[in-house]
Amino acid sequence: MESELAVLAGQAASTMVNGMATAGWERAQRALGDLWRRVYPERADTVVAELDEARLEVLEARQNGHGPAEEAFVNEWRTRLRRMLAAHPEMLPEF
Repeated sequence: MESELAVLAGQAASTMVNGMATAGWERAQRALGDLWRRVYPERADTVVAELDEARLEVLEARQNGHGPAEEAFVNEWRTRLRRMLAAHPEMLPEF
């Protein structure tokens, strides 16, 4: 189960960080904020604010060609998503 969580969280984090530089950013941010509101409502506003900050840093990293910085964000959000899904398996999608 842990390896499946890691894969799912990794895919979600990568998609989210890639989405930070696209027109779909607001939709992705809203979806992640909604997820956090269902699981940790007291932390949701903080997570959304952190996503805004991370987005600015990802855009700057892309502009400056600094791939490792972007990968660091993927790793950070992979860990956060994996922990959240491990603590709340009811949030896992049905396959």
